[in-house]
Amino acid sequence: MFGFPMRVTLDDGRIVLMRPMVEAEMPKVSQQISRYEICKHLSLNGAQSSEQELEWLKRKYTDPSSVGWGVALAESSDDVNGRLIGSSGIEGITNHRGESGVVLWDNRLWGSGIATAIHSARCWYAVNCHHFVAIDSGADQANVGSIRALKRVGYTQTGVDYNRGYANGKICHGVKLLWVNPVEHVWNYFWADSKPPKQFIEGRKRALAALDWASTHVVLL
Repeated sequence: MFGFPMRVTLDDGRIVLMRPMVEAEMPKVSQQISRYEICKHLSLNGAQSSEQELEWLKRKYTDPSSVGWGVALAESSDDVNGRLIGSSGIEGITNHRGESGVVLWDNRLWGSGIATAIHSARCWYAVNCHHFVAIDSGADQANVGSIRALKRVGYTQTGVDYNRGYANGKICHGVKLLWVNPVEHVWNYFWADSKPPKQFIEGRKRALAALDWASTHVVLL
């Protein structure tokens, strides 16, 4: 299913809209996501058709184990639809835990702070609109920017997903990451009688900072 729409205001004043996508946008989505520069990070083996993206959209509307959004860049402060530049979500939700992902198919915007803002908003939503305990994620080792953006909001590396894919003539290994809800009672519940590893203590500080940022920059519409 799609999550409730959100408006995310970046520190530089840009506005990102996280909202449901519609059928009319699928031809453009299939065109944008079918470029090799994008596909190689998504474990896609080929270009995507409008029909494939439409089927994906229909699954998104009805899948109770996922929550997601289209990601759009607003053209003005009163723009409620924006220009669609990507998508993000949490899938495979069970026992208050799921796996997050994001794709920005407009690679001119990579490294501009949008991914970090999306991650922050998504974690804020998971804490305030759902009772998430933890969120898993992953990225190709070579995708350094994505890994940094995840770690910036509190994700902590937990391991390596070897031989995850193949791109640019090379085997790709992946990085496994985990975000633990830093709110005290949930944090204590997650770790139970175990002592959190040092790297997670540092990750919790970043997670709390991300939630604090989101509380003043994210608005549910």
